[in-house]
Amino acid sequence: METKEADLKTIQPFVDTVTEFLTESVPTKDLPQSDTIFVFGHYEPQVAHHAAELWKKGKAPRIVISGRGRDAIPDGFATEAEFYASLIESDGVPKKALILEKESTNSLENVLLGMSACRNAGVNPKSVILCAMPPLLRRSCATFRKQFPEITVYGSAFPMPKEWFTSRRISRLLGELERLNEYAKKGDIVKVEIPNDVLSAAEKIRHRRGRAAISEFRGGLSSPPAAAKTVRTISRIDHPCYRDNEEAQFHERKQTALLSERIESRNDVSRAFGE
Repeated sequence: METKEADLKTIQPFVDTVTEFLTESVPTKDLPQSDTIFVFGHYEPQVAHHAAELWKKGKAPRIVISGRGRDAIPDGFATEAEFYASLIESDGVPKKALILEKESTNSLENVLLGMSACRNAGVNPKSVILCAMPPLLRRSCATFRKQFPEITVYGSAFPMPKEWFTSRRISRLLGELERLNEYAKKGDIVKVEIPNDVLSAAEKIRHRRGRAAISEFRGGLSSPPAAAKTVRTISRIDHPCYRDNEEAQFHERKQTALLSERIESRNDVSRAFGE
């Protein structure tokens, strides 16, 4: 079950604040000409189409596409890189302008293996334009700056419609803020300072969504066993398209633990969510 449309509208201003921060993007008209367009593989076609448009506008002479994952791409493609290459070629970019990396499974590997493929092809860029899902661009740029500080990095995003923001994806937005801190500690990315207004917006999203979830919980509350069952259901509500990957499992475990530990009775529910 998705968060109700009315609930999404009440948190949309806060979602916008978080999204604008995570989407590190230079307007296309302001992008300088660079050596390479670097594309992070995904199943969303708009990322590939956006990269093709940048190439056709003369923003860079070549496109590097990095990514192995294939869980959600259409049949007929072995990797995300090959899927994106097909879309980009169909948009009019010649195959000779593409460099594919087909082994990486996460953002750090995208950068390291993608740059290795680039250099194996005799290309040593001093500047790159990064294309990825918009809310992932802040972390993508931070990864590149940590691993290749000598290269100038620009993020470039396609515009996302408001309809994109389902409950599951809003959870992913909040998770991105956490990953900025976690991955900096691991040494994968440069340290990213998160502004106070962004942190405040994230807290307001959590609080309002928590109240909505508790409202549903109370409506079905009848006995302790029923409450325990509802706790497990709520943790899955945020992931209607639950996939067997580390990020989804991370949020699944976190939400289940939070609600299981704190929601044992009607009074516990009120205290846990500040009511």
